[in-house]
Amino acid sequence: MKHFLIPALVAIPVATLSEAQIFYSGGLGTSMASQGWAYQATTVPSGGTPLATTGFSGGATVNNTTGAMSDRAGWALGRTIAPTFPVLDNAVGYSVAVELSLASESHISNDRAGLSWITMGSDGFGLELGFHEGSVWAQGTTPTVFTHAETATLDTSIRDTFTLSVSGLNYTLSNSGGVLLAGALRNYAAAGATPIPYAAFQNYVFLGDNTAEAQAAYSIYSVAVVPEVPQGATIAGILALPALWFLKRSRR
Repeated sequence: MKHFLIPALVAIPVATLSEAQIFYSGGLGTSMASQGWAYQATTVPSGGTPLATTGFSGGATVNNTTGAMSDRAGWALGRTIAPTFPVLDNAVGYSVAVELSLASESHISNDRAGLSWITMGSDGFGLELGFHEGSVWAQGTTPTVFTHAETATLDTSIRDTFTLSVSGLNYTLSNSGGVLLAGALRNYAAAGATPIPYAAFQNYVFLGDNTAEAQAAYSIYSVAVVPEVPQGATIAGILALPALWFLKRSRR
């Protein structure tokens, strides 16, 4: 069963560089909460007190759900939260860049991750990425929905910028070393996932621990949405500029 909480609308300050919109910059000296992101922490069973923590340190929003495997906590931003958030049109193409580092992660199922990054476009197609110690991978839809799919090995403890680029129904995930993953976007709702948020809440990004079967400690330094990357500009360069809903899910 999956459960969802929809936070109130929040006004988002947005800075642009050409067509880039920077939605979080740790260089401003504040956490994601101060820059308009919605945060929620829950635990199982419902009604308990989560041990998950979040704060600001070293130019990043620092998050930790290792206090209890049952805790789920994370950050979300999208058009249901901020009307200024851009439409993520797969047909036009877009990129989402997240600068992060993973301090630790553990899981009781290889199909779950203590740090997940969900990006959903305007048409129900998107991608959920999972971060383990030493790898990043995509959540697939076969043989069942939310199954460990394409995987790349890397040192996830190193601070790096990960860029998800979407064109049509295909994606690539790259970092400073080049392309890590490539493949087809998924329609998780059509594959059997509960429609919210995989269909009902389109045009949004979620970063955090959304499962009671994994836990992690990680830092988020910056987030940018780039409908079209300006020629001559790099995602890393854009994110270096000081500018400017929680999904609670229980799976099996």
